[in-house]
Amino acid sequence: KTDIWSQSYFIDHGAAFGGTFSKFYNRYFHKGTHGYYGGPFRSEAEGQYENAMSKVWTVIRRRDVIELPDKIHERRSVELSTDAAETYRRIIKEQVLPAVNDEETPIQHKIVEILRLRQVTGGFLPEWQAAQNNKLDALCELIDDMAPPVIVVAFYRAEIQAILKRMKQENKKAAAIFGDIDAAGRLDAGRAFMAGELDALVLQPNAAAEGLDGLQNVCSTMIFYSQGYEWDKRKQIEDRLMRPGQKNKVLYIDLVATIGGRETIDHSVSDAVQQKDFEIRSIIDAVKTIQGEHAI
Repeated sequence: KTDIWSQSYFIDHGAAFGGTFSKFYNRYFHKGTHGYYGGPFRSEAEGQYENAMSKVWTVIRRRDVIELPDKIHERRSVELSTDAAETYRRIIKEQVLPAVNDEETPIQHKIVEILRLRQVTGGFLPEWQAAQNNKLDALCELIDDMAPPVIVVAFYRAEIQAILKRMKQENKKAAAIFGDIDAAGRLDAGRAFMAGELDALVLQPNAAAEGLDGLQNVCSTMIFYSQGYEWDKRKQIEDRLMRPGQKNKVLYIDLVATIGGRETIDHSVSDAVQQKDFEIRSIIDAVKTIQGEHAI
């Protein structure tokens, strides 16, 4: 949404958005955690933002001119294996809680510690992997139950590599688009999927959020093995299937880990990105409410 500033400045020297970039940014965006101008959009300012746009643009929304099928969002709970649950609790006790409860710890460090919990629910840390990955098992069962092809979204490289390995072991045809794949490889993967040659296409949001069209013609199911915090990245990846040419209801399934039936970090992130109101401090506050060995 920050891109609109340059266009506004070209049309009316930015008058519709306050006249200067700093006024524009402070009115519509939060302060970034990795640099002042890297923060998320203020969802509460959506109406004000659109009103400013209407002064210099004619806004035509996709829903006003294109009839698309319904979206269906589901969650499938997956109980973490014993070793994964023990690792999750240990990281909470030894690393996450000390970091988030220390007011002097920089927020960037708190984020790093919380991110480790997301890695555990996916089955992997740089120094550890789950002996039994129940989430990966659940993904394979889902793919078996769904009419292929399906799209799988995963955030971490280790998860993507494990998914591809399991697909091969089960004689399923799969390809991936993520950071390790060059432009030619990504193009080949997309073409193979759209030609009906694959059972699953695994996408990493940052690598596949843009420049990939046609998936809606062959697929109507997207499974989120894991996901990031960014609402806009979630929306972009969902919209791969919500385009002209889609003839079926589109099913989005979030795999969320539980421990003893209790929610984990997966639920907090899933709630935030779907409600478009994520702030990293909301996750930190959730972590602070943990008592004993309760999952968050």
